[in-house]
Amino acid sequence: MKIARIVDGYACPSTVGPNVFINVLSTELARRGHQCIIYSTITGNEAPADGEINGYVVKNYRPLLRLWSFPLSLKLIIDVLRARPDVIHVHGYRSFHSELALWLRILRRMPYVLSPHGSLLGYKYLASTRLGRILHILYDMLTLKLALRHAACITVTSRQEADEALQMGMPGNKIRIMPHAENLVDITMPPISTQPAHKVITVGRVDPQLNWDTLIEAFALVLKHIPDAELIIVGPASFGHAHIAFKRDYQQKLLALCRQLNISDRVRFTGPLFGEQLSRAYRSAGIFAYVAPYTNYGRTHIEAAAHGKPIVSTPAGIVPDLVGNNEGGFLVAPYDIGGIARAMVNLLSNTTLYRAKQKAILERVRKFLDVKRMVDEYERLYHEVTSSNAGI
Repeated sequence: MKIARIVDGYACPSTVGPNVFINVLSTELARRGHQCIIYSTITGNEAPADGEINGYVVKNYRPLLRLWSFPLSLKLIIDVLRARPDVIHVHGYRSFHSELALWLRILRRMPYVLSPHGSLLGYKYLASTRLGRILHILYDMLTLKLALRHAACITVTSRQEADEALQMGMPGNKIRIMPHAENLVDITMPPISTQPAHKVITVGRVDPQLNWDTLIEAFALVLKHIPDAELIIVGPASFGHAHIAFKRDYQQKLLALCRQLNISDRVRFTGPLFGEQLSRAYRSAGIFAYVAPYTNYGRTHIEAAAHGKPIVSTPAGIVPDLVGNNEGGFLVAPYDIGGIARAMVNLLSNTTLYRAKQKAILERVRKFLDVKRMVDEYERLYHEVTSSNAGI
C-alpha cells in the first residue's frame, strides 16, 4: 500500500510533538512492506528531514508564501498527484494540508484520514490573541468544516479530543480513539521503590499556559510538611509557535515568586533536557506533576510513567486514560493549590500508597508503549478506508 503523509514542518529525529508519532508509525509501516512518503512544508523552525529515513521517504517543500496556517506549495500538490497514493494521512486541521486533502478527495477521489493533533478546539486555550481565536471561528464558518466532514476518519488520541470532534459536528462513527505509542527503547521499567525520593519533576515549556506559578505555590505548601523536598522544572524558557502565546519574561516572574515564597533553594530550573539527561532527571524524582488546564496529548506523562513515577495532574489529554480512577496517581483541579499540595504530600510521605500508585502506573503505561498495537490499528484503518473507497 502507498501511504502519503502530509505535515507542516517534519523533522527527524524529534523529541516532541506529532513528529515523534509520525516517525514511529512510518518506520513500522515501512518494515511491514508499505510504501510511505512524507510530504512536508518547511516552517523555518526545524532542521528539515529529507531523503530516505528508516525505510520511508521524506520530501520537503519551501512554500511560495505562508499565510497563517497556509504554507502554499504548488510543487507539493503536483508531486502528490503524480504519486497517486492509496490513502492520504493529513496531520493537522485548519491548514493548507487539510484543504489539499479535501480537494484531492473531491477531484481525484483519494481517501484521507485526518489526525488533528489538538487543532480542533485547542485554540481556545492556546491561541496567542483574541483575534487568533476569532480567526479560527471564522475559518470554520467560511469553510463549513468541509475538511473534517469529508475525511474518511478522524483519529484522536484521547476521550477529550474525541469530545472535541463531536463538538465540531463530526459523527461518532467517524471518530477513532487511537492513542500514540511511544517507542521509548532506552527505558528499562524500574522496580517498585521502597521509598520515594522527595523530588517532584515537571516537564514542559516555561509558559503561563502551563500554570507553573500554581505548581510553585502548591510546592511551597509541600515544603511545610516535607522540608527537604525539591521541585525540578525541565523545559525551554523560549518557544516559537505561530498559534501559541509565549511570554519570554515568565521564567523571571517564576523566579521572583520563588524568592517571595522563600523557596528559591528548593526549586530548580534545568532548561531543556534530552535523551539520557532527561531520563536521569525522571529517575531522580519521586513523582511527576503537571497542572496546566489543557493539553492535547501528554507525552511527558507517558515518559514519567514509563520511569515508574506516580502522576499528580489535571485531567487533560490522555491523563485520565493513563492515571485511571486515581490508580496511577491523583487527578487534581488546575488552580486548586491546596488539593495539588495534598496530593504531592500524600505520595511523598506514604510509602505504602506510593508503591501502590507506582505499580499501577507501570501497568497502565504499557498500553501507551505498545507500538505493535498502534501500528496494527492504523494498518487496519488504512485497509478499511481504501476498501470503502474502491466501492465509490
